[in-house]
Amino acid sequence: MSDRQISPQEAENRYKKIFFPTMIIYAVSCFIAPEVISRSSLAAPANYLIALVPAVAVWVAIWSQARLLRETDEYQRSLLADASLIALAFTMALATGWGFLEVNAGAPKFPLLMILPAFYLFFGFIRLFLWLRNKEA
Repeated sequence: MSDRQISPQEAENRYKKIFFPTMIIYAVSCFIAPEVISRSSLAAPANYLIALVPAVAVWVAIWSQARLLRETDEYQRSLLADASLIALAFTMALATGWGFLEVNAGAPKFPLLMILPAFYLFFGFIRLFLWLRNKEA
């Protein structure tokens, strides 16, 4: 728990206020960064920095999720940890399976920057499933 006691709902609201704008920045920067780089005549180091803008958004999103884990109660923390681990397992299985398809069966290349959206898609659905399952219990 953080130094300051807050309700699980307040922790969730704080998380959403950071996470969702960060994901918008991530999505937009995934499209804008390549466009800026292709139209500029900047040196490689500047282009590398521009290309890494989406990665900064990823770090902020991960930080917001870690903060949510610290600020919520044990029950919510357990649900979040379960959803994160299950989503990570699905994401790793998908990425690894697709990697084998690329290497061994000539499948088209999977853009690595889509791994994060895949993780959060799995995370969202699993979190919803866990919430619904535990609501009925």
